[in-house]
Amino acid sequence: MSEHSADQPVTPLNVVGRSLERNDGLGHVTGRDIYTADRTFPGMLHLKLVRSPVHHARLRGIDLRESEKVPGYVAALTAGDVPHNLYTILGLIGVEPEEEWVLTPIGERVRFKGEGVAAIVAETEAAALEAVARARLDLEELPAVFDMDEALAPGAPVVLADTQDNPGAGGNGDTTGLLAALIEQHAEDAVLGLLIDPEAAERAREAGQGATLGFSLGGRSNIAGDAPLEGEFTVERIGDGRFTCTGPMFKGFRMQLGTMALLRSRAAPGVRVVIASRKVQAADQEMFRHLGVEPRTQRVLGLKSSVHFRADFQPIAKEVLVVKSPGPALADPAEFHWTKLRPGVRLRPLGPVHRG
Repeated sequence: MSEHSADQPVTPLNVVGRSLERNDGLGHVTGRDIYTADRTFPGMLHLKLVRSPVHHARLRGIDLRESEKVPGYVAALTAGDVPHNLYTILGLIGVEPEEEWVLTPIGERVRFKGEGVAAIVAETEAAALEAVARARLDLEELPAVFDMDEALAPGAPVVLADTQDNPGAGGNGDTTGLLAALIEQHAEDAVLGLLIDPEAAERAREAGQGATLGFSLGGRSNIAGDAPLEGEFTVERIGDGRFTCTGPMFKGFRMQLGTMALLRSRAAPGVRVVIASRKVQAADQEMFRHLGVEPRTQRVLGLKSSVHFRADFQPIAKEVLVVKSPGPALADPAEFHWTKLRPGVRLRPLGPVHRG
């Protein structure tokens, strides 16, 4: 770049402010230019995508048996055939995290109408399109929001942070105080997660979806004031605990939480609980969606987390309340049994003074 002093004359602009003819303009507007899609080569194959016909759904399966019968069909590709199955243009140049599937894996969510779930390769374009038309998708439709007014409408969930049983602070995620309170109050449209109880998850898996049976949930950590919660629950959903997180805190993490189950209380049918086999704090909405629960549509969300949940859940919450139910990660420093703290130190801001 050349430098100019204040007394040097400024050269008149040759481009800015002027109307110029593009070199390729005439070919574009007359249709004479040849594009990539116009070219053909001997032995060339054609690829077309099987796309989601709905805006928001969980992909449960893809049936391509009829597609394979189309004359000229060559092959089909699904998520498992794509080595690096994440794509965004900005991600390619390192500006944004990669967060969009090339092809949606089975068990994950499609997040817009037209999202690709499989690719069909055929000898001709017509054969590829016919094979796509014959593909059958097993989709579990989920709620979708289509405009800003709907997104901001009343009814967003109240989040209850079960802070003292936060697995990120030493808790085991198995205390039952908050769950018991929700059941006692006969809460409506309430779900708590994650309650870590591998035995209960396996019992639910063995019983099967739709079964109603007695459970003794959680309470294995021998925390003062806590105990297993006894009651009858209906098994609404079973999962293998394998999914990819999408929220800001855990984005891209491929969770493997072992057997998971969604249980509904018979005593308070408005209350459900998400059970997992391996402990992790509830900091991503996919932990609920894995079992078919859309967090935004709940009235009450009980989360075993202290802070990390806020990145993904606070934006959808009407209100966040930190609750104090039994757990090992004490929220109030004044409740710890101090043995080496000098007298006179306040145990919390404006709190009681340690007497020694």
